[in-house]
Amino acid sequence: MGLSCRQQEPRFPQLGVRPAAPRQQQPYESVPLAAFGPAVKALPESMGRCTEAPEYAAGGLRAVRLRIVGVPIGIRQIAVAIDSSRAVRWYFEIRNDGEGSATLIRIDSRPGSEELTQRGVSTADAENRGPHGSEGTRGTPEALLSAQRLGPPAAVAARILEQCAAWVDPWGMLGWLPDSLAPPPVPRPEPRDPEGDRAWRGDTTLGDGYLTGPSPLTGVSWMRQLLLPIYREPGGRLYGWLARGWLYVVGSPGRWRKLVVAGLLNTAYDGPASLRVFAIHSDGWFRFRYAAPSPGDDGTAWAHTSHLLLSPSDVRLVPWEYHYFHSTPTYIAEPGPHPLYASPDSIGSVVAELREREYGLYPLEVKDDWMKVRVQWPGPWCAERAVRTAEGWIRWRTPERGPRLAIYLIC
Repeated sequence: MGLSCRQQEPRFPQLGVRPAAPRQQQPYESVPLAAFGPAVKALPESMGRCTEAPEYAAGGLRAVRLRIVGVPIGIRQIAVAIDSSRAVRWYFEIRNDGEGSATLIRIDSRPGSEELTQRGVSTADAENRGPHGSEGTRGTPEALLSAQRLGPPAAVAARILEQCAAWVDPWGMLGWLPDSLAPPPVPRPEPRDPEGDRAWRGDTTLGDGYLTGPSPLTGVSWMRQLLLPIYREPGGRLYGWLARGWLYVVGSPGRWRKLVVAGLLNTAYDGPASLRVFAIHSDGWFRFRYAAPSPGDDGTAWAHTSHLLLSPSDVRLVPWEYHYFHSTPTYIAEPGPHPLYASPDSIGSVVAELREREYGLYPLEVKDDWMKVRVQWPGPWCAERAVRTAEGWIRWRTPERGPRLAIYLIC
């Protein structure tokens, strides 16, 4: 979904409060990139979504990203980072034409860096090298020549900073949110990584899914970007906000306190940690754990999927079914053996027995608590080649545990 970064009018139908008017942003000073020549071609007005770009913000910089889909085809992503004087120190752009090739532009004028580079590279280069990967020369001569002719993006950087100004200030997004969330008190705290309660082990079920942030963020650092209203019950009265590593409890006055999360899950190797989601309703409401129980607070809350776009970075609600269908092969976490049935019930014939992680499961279909899988022996965990395969049904979740499956995070 494309969202206008400039003229977006937020609507929060589930909040029951009036949206605040966007704050007036002071225009940015001229961006000192004139030495790099003319600006890149103008951006379209009608599409694009602003987010923060913390992976570009090392060394005290503030960074923002604009993602545009369909220009006229393909995807365009631009990241701009500024220092405390609002001078641009980093510009990174990928243009994917939708036909298998891409143009990459990088300008790095951070202190200690002597690189001022513009290059065109292949799509593989752009994806594999990431934000620090413009040094490659495997792109075609035509792509490299085209990238050089694009000209440096000084005016584009200034324009993105104007469009996405609310995302550059760590608390600027509050100007777009309802009056029920007041800004933090002065001196205003910085966004923070929540602390983790490692001692509490109360949850015995994995629930229906998980809530997580984007890679390449790791651990709970994605919650530094989180802005999410929470409720005691679906459609009920607003209880508070998870706000950039803090917990804000609505009241007269509202109260800010540090957030300490509990019940975390590791759902990706060297990636963001996830919050357990115990229930996902078809109307968009979901219940999840954000903290350990305390007096007057069981540490769980309800939220709505329509509010996930409030955060300045991508936040995802992932049902377990989606997780397993889009991950590496899996296995049954409980000790075996486990029967592989010919039909989605426990009374059909047994196709095979699955023993102690000697196999790998590839999900094919889900019917309630039953999953049709293709089984490979041995499991493909460390580049093993399949000697035998079979297809059948397993019971992949139970009411007590939730999913019974697990994924190898490392070889």
